[in-house]
Amino acid sequence: MHKKLVFLVKLAAMPTALVTENRTFFVDETARPAGRLTLAGTIKESAGVAGKPMRVFGQFALVLMVRGRGSYADARGTKREINPGDAILVLPELPHVYGAHPAKSRGGIWDELYLCFDGPVFDLWRHEGLLDDSQLVRSVNDWPAMFTRLCAFCEAPRPTNAHEHSKQLRDLLTILDDIFPARDKPNAEPLWLSRARAVLESNLGQPLGGQQAARAAQMNYESFRRSWKAHTGTTPQKYRDLKRIEAAKSLLRTATMTQGQIARSLGWRDEAHLSRRFRELTGMSVREWKTKNSTSK
Repeated sequence: MHKKLVFLVKLAAMPTALVTENRTFFVDETARPAGRLTLAGTIKESAGVAGKPMRVFGQFALVLMVRGRGSYADARGTKREINPGDAILVLPELPHVYGAHPAKSRGGIWDELYLCFDGPVFDLWRHEGLLDDSQLVRSVNDWPAMFTRLCAFCEAPRPTNAHEHSKQLRDLLTILDDIFPARDKPNAEPLWLSRARAVLESNLGQPLGGQQAARAAQMNYESFRRSWKAHTGTTPQKYRDLKRIEAAKSLLRTATMTQGQIARSLGWRDEAHLSRRFRELTGMSVREWKTKNSTSK
């Protein structure tokens, strides 16, 4: 059977109008040490995220598409068709776009449910493989049931104390694990190291460093610094700067931000500071890296 006909047959058998209106389940602007769910809702006939420039969202998000057809692309080079029942995991630092195909989706729209979240606990989950970021678009088995489950999760009463908040985070991890199953990590590193790494890899535009990582590891700074270098071969600050350089490379590939804008978004004062640190850590200038990167494609 022709692929287009197969799709139309499947579409006809699917539940329709799961999203009947634009709706906000909740908005949470309260700062929490471990992490928080910041925003959730549904969008009927969404246009998605525009293509130029690619968006850097700054937090995690789960997007479940329930009607229409579209595509997803990011600065890693990922390009995927999106169909009903596909889930997208948005990463905080990764430039990306997604949206409907005008010719295939009733004029270029789709319906979606979204759930946004941020904080050190999610960075730790990601590092430990509990939140698998190797494949950012997944097809969800029995996605109408997952849609109902996500709606029930988002409509549940908001946490009022630390115990309820912890339970909410555990429930979210269970949902995410069903969609983006955890990777096996046979040689898991010490918990203190994972906690510190999560701090050093998060909020790259903010002035975080070894002192905050040491507190997360529950160590005094000098003990932490020596232990960190023994395990990683580098200093906490250099490790964080390497992560900032990786993020800068992703942004440079999109060619939509100036070097000054990239520098400021990653915590450097200006383009000169980015250029100097880039050369120190990569052995080449930003211009040389961009030339090599473009000619290697």
